[in-house]
Amino acid sequence: MNLPKDFPESELTVAAHVATYMNCAMMAEHWMRKETTNENCLVVVENNDEAKQLISEVQRYHQDKKLETILAAEAQGCRFRGGAPGSGGRASGHATG
Repeated sequence: MNLPKDFPESELTVAAHVATYMNCAMMAEHWMRKETTNENCLVVVENNDEAKQLISEVQRYHQDKKLETILAAEAQGCRFRGGAPGSGGRASGHATG
């Protein structure tokens, strides 16, 4: 993660917790979609008050139907305007390679 040098240690821990959770959730979903049919999966994560709200916000962001459009545009090398939760929609980017 590329975070500011003065980022508080407590927030680094929360950011790592959220990133790890989301990585696990996305990998599990990817595997389930590719390798199984008609199955369920349960992901267990520590009930940590510091990370709970951010995990919920990030997960809702990734479940937004608009994300499919953003990712499709990014995969085609198009610029998009969107942004992560709390960014005020200021982030923009494009696919490389």
